[in-house]
Amino acid sequence: MSEDLIMFDRDTHVLKRNRAALHFPNDNAIIYNAANNLISRLDELKVGFSSILVIGYNSVVAKLLKKFLNVKLVVQTDIAEKMIKKAITEDALEDKQSLKIIADEEWLPFSEESFDVIIDFFTLHWINDLPGALLQIKRTLKPNGFFFASFFGGETLMELKQSIAEAEKKIESKITKRVSPFVDIRQAGSLLQRAGFSNPVVDKDNLAIKFHSVNDLMQTIRRIGETNTLNKRKTTFTRKETFYELEKIYKKNFMSNDNQINATIEILNITAW
Repeated sequence: MSEDLIMFDRDTHVLKRNRAALHFPNDNAIIYNAANNLISRLDELKVGFSSILVIGYNSVVAKLLKKFLNVKLVVQTDIAEKMIKKAITEDALEDKQSLKIIADEEWLPFSEESFDVIIDFFTLHWINDLPGALLQIKRTLKPNGFFFASFFGGETLMELKQSIAEAEKKIESKITKRVSPFVDIRQAGSLLQRAGFSNPVVDKDNLAIKFHSVNDLMQTIRRIGETNTLNKRKTTFTRKETFYELEKIYKKNFMSNDNQINATIEILNITAW
């Protein structure tokens, strides 16, 4: 792949995901609701599966998968070693036959037609070659297999993006890329069709989440391993003056009546076969 097309620093992504494994908030409302929604879609099919691949480890997903008693094998993968160690320690699937594998979602280490179901939980928005990754997923599915995914969409953190841009322009007379770009709903549908999915369905959930402060918002992003990993990101710390201006702008434009700040989280949900 051309260096110009490599948007994300994958090594940094792994580092941040390893850090997040140490204190990942399994009770985070965004994560829990997305996981519950995803597994509910799987449950609605009312058919049996012999094998499920989960890309992107999360104990909430694993615990919800326990209800599928007829599944013979669940394979859980994550690009971060500490996430897989967390999976082994938590053993959320308990008596189910389960494999935990360190694997890069851009290079799935499985043969063609290996799984009845593939679930991707919040990894697609960090992939450089998304068309290639979706093609691999399609090839790894058995004929008539199902693909489910949840990931952050284009409207996610739009308030933060706007406020950072205004603050940097005022204090530093320039604007840098502080928040990663996200795929929108139309792009997602088109990419799925290109990968060979004949029946892709993409919908979205727009969540309005409240935080006590900008720092509270950023700490939450850090805890779930979702901070900026753009190759062309600014690598120095934010100037104190810029951060104060950011806080002021954010509160001015996006404060709720209860003196908390609002943040939009858009989650795209995929069902495809």
